Amino acid sequence: MGAAWLYMLEGQCDVWNGVISAAVYIALLNGKVVTVELNSNQNPRLADIAEVEAKFKKFHQLAEAKGLCKLDLQLVSQTVESIWLSALYPVNAMRNRALANARTEAVLLLDVDFWPSAELSELMQKPAKYASLMGALGQGSAVVLPAYETGDSGDIGVEVAREAVLEGKDAAVRMFWDGRIKAFHTDRYEAGHRATDYKRWLEASRPYNIQYEEGFEPYVIVSRKFVPWYDERFVGYRKNKVVHLLYLSTSGIQFVVHPRAFAVHSPHPRARTWKVTHKTGLWDQLAEIYEQAKEGMYAGSYVPAAMYSCGGHLAGPQLARRPTFSTATA
Repeated sequence: MGAAWLYMLEGQCDVWNGVISAAVYIALLNGKVVTVELNSNQNPRLADIAEVEAKFKKFHQLAEAKGLCKLDLQLVSQTVESIWLSALYPVNAMRNRALANARTEAVLLLDVDFWPSAELSELMQKPAKYASLMGALGQGSAVVLPAYETGDSGDIGVEVAREAVLEGKDAAVRMFWDGRIKAFHTDRYEAGHRATDYKRWLEASRPYNIQYEEGFEPYVIVSRKFVPWYDERFVGYRKNKVVHLLYLSTSGIQFVVHPRAFAVHSPHPRARTWKVTHKTGLWDQLAEIYEQAKEGMYAGSYVPAAMYSCGGHLAGPQLARRPTFSTATA
C-alpha cells in the first residue's frame, strides 16, 4: 500500500456522490507492514501497524469530511514469507471483501485505478433515471461503463482523467478525438474491451446491447442478487476479472452499454505484481485454473472458490437508493 493507491481512492471519492465500499490489502512480514510508495523504483519498506492504521484513519476522516462520498473502508491483513511475495496481491479475495461490505441494491464493480464519470452519480439522483436503471438490472442486465485511459502519464495524465470524469461525456468525446484519451488497453489486450463498441458509444444517445466475447472484462453495474463471488484462487496478475465476467455471461447476464456514463484509468507506476507473477511460475498456473473454471461453467458444475459461501450468488440487504462501488484497493 502506498500513496499512489490512496490518491486514486481519494479521486473516486471526489467524483462519486454516493457510497464506496473499498477493501485495502496489508501484507505483514514479521509483524511489520510492507509498504510501497508512489515511485515504483523505490524498494518497499516495513512500517509499524499502528503507523499504517493511523494513516488510513486520517485518510478516511478527510475523505468523508468533504461531504460527497460515503466511504466504507476495510483493512485486510495477510502474513507473507518475503517482501518479494508480498507483490502477489490477492485481488479477487479483496474484491470479495469490498463486495460483501456493499449493502446497496446495485453495485458498480470498479478497480481503484479507474475514476467514474461524475455524471453517473448525478443521473442516479433523478428518480426516473434510477428506476430505469434498476428495472434493467432486475431483468438480468449488466450495464457497461466504457473504459478509457489517458494518452499521457504522470501529472498530465491525472489532470486529463480528472477533467474527463468531471466534465462528462461531451468532454470525453472531444478528448477522444483530439487524442487525450483512448479506449483502454486496445493496444495491449484488445479482447478486454473490444465488445464495448467504442465508436458506437461516441454517438450513442440510448443504451445499446452488445455481445459478450471471451476475454471481455468491462466495468459494470449489476444487481446485487446477480453478482457471483470472485474466484479467490486468482492472485497476482492474470485472468482474475476475465473469469468473473465469463461466469456472469454463462449465468445468463446480458451486457448493455450506458449511453453517457464511462470510466477513465488514472495513470500510476506499474505494480510489481506482473513481474512476480511471471517469475514465480504462477502465470501458467493461472491459465490452467482459468481453463478448468471455464469447463466447469459450461458443464454447470463451477462454483467460485471464495471464503464467504459455497453457493453461487450473493444475497444481502437492500438498504440504499444509489449504486455503490465495490472497489478493490491495493
